[in-house]
Amino acid sequence: MSMLSLPLETVQAPLVGAKLISRQGQRRNAWHHGIDLSVVQSGQSARGTSILPVMPGVVERVCRYPESCCGGYGTTVLVKHADDLFSFYAHLDRTDVEAGQAVDWDTPLGIVGDQFANFRADG
Repeated sequence: MSMLSLPLETVQAPLVGAKLISRQGQRRNAWHHGIDLSVVQSGQSARGTSILPVMPGVVERVCRYPESCCGGYGTTVLVKHADDLFSFYAHLDRTDVEAGQAVDWDTPLGIVGDQFANFRADG
């Protein structure tokens, strides 16, 4: 599966000041299907920073740690966008949405957790 190329005006960064820390592709002995973002401000974790959807959509699934649906990603949100595109937000401290909820550009999905916020885009 390859990363989709979308015009930049169709997506927004889910975190202000985010740094790309891992790209899609081979990682150790497995294929990594998404990208990982991290936010550190003035040498400090950005824990508590709101995470926004990369584009409008509908919340497909919310998993709050330690539920078994989290799959090692901690608290997560999965958003379904148009054309069967999905975005996945992991390692959250808190979620602010529920499954079935429509989200727009400015709808906070949750807040950054201890480690970092991960964003995954698949098509």
